[in-house]
Amino acid sequence: MNIKYYYNYVAIVEEGSLTAASRKLRIAQPALSNQVKALEEIFGARLFHRGSRRLELTDAGSILYRKAKRIIEMETDAKNEIASGFTGATGTLRIGVSPSVISDNLYSVIKQYTEKYPKVDIVIVEDEPEELARMLQAGKVEICILHQFGAFPENFDAVFSKNEKLVAAYSKDAGFDTKFRAKAINCKHLNGLPLAVLNNYALPLRGAMKRAGGTLWLHANCSRPDTLLRLAKDGKVAAIVPESLLAEQGYSELQHKVIDDANLDNFNWGFLALAPRFRSPVSENFIRIYADAAGLKYVNTQYDS
Repeated sequence: MNIKYYYNYVAIVEEGSLTAASRKLRIAQPALSNQVKALEEIFGARLFHRGSRRLELTDAGSILYRKAKRIIEMETDAKNEIASGFTGATGTLRIGVSPSVISDNLYSVIKQYTEKYPKVDIVIVEDEPEELARMLQAGKVEICILHQFGAFPENFDAVFSKNEKLVAAYSKDAGFDTKFRAKAINCKHLNGLPLAVLNNYALPLRGAMKRAGGTLWLHANCSRPDTLLRLAKDGKVAAIVPESLLAEQGYSELQHKVIDDANLDNFNWGFLALAPRFRSPVSENFIRIYADAAGLKYVNTQYDS
């Protein structure tokens, strides 16, 4: 299909009528009407409700509008990258992050990146690791930075990764020290305690607690670690979070115990991307700046000799 059809379709939707779109695009109205009919034949569905003075989208029309916008964005990104001589100086960087990795350190890297590449637009998508992996596979983001239990999918390049320690963080006034006498604790120590966990931690923790012969008392769960740590600071709960977050989120004063239990899958931090041959210069530039800021070694054989 001629991609111009998508451009013209988006213009029709945003202008609200064939007449207005015809004036904007300087294309005869009958030609635009024929393009709409052609699209309806291709997709086998009505795109607009007929009869009203202003065009109203059907459900199918709304779907096609969103997808057409995405197709146009992808073409624009490609043109910008080619026009910039494959330097990554222009374009759009799409990053997916799970809430547990959002910190001042990440924002500092993004700030450095935008200062060096001011003409690159940045889209940051926050979601759970499973959804981010699907978005990376579909090309909706180029990079994912996340925490997850177990190994990372093999069809992605784990550019950087490391095993993280999960901890139970709590206020010294919460009275949990009597159960947390050991240097490292396991799921049995957590049995019967009010816990606050991130949304995607609930299922793995519940399974581990069950295998250990206990039950998970899920007193609070949400997508933002700062909310859990605030509850822990107030003495309400023990928050289950990555150990690195305590300092990054400004909660170093909380007591905490490392959770070490064979019933719980390894907990990992990862910076995932598509294979090097599929990555854009825009994402490569971000990876390099991230590596420099974090003191990580990075070599991409696709670009480096």
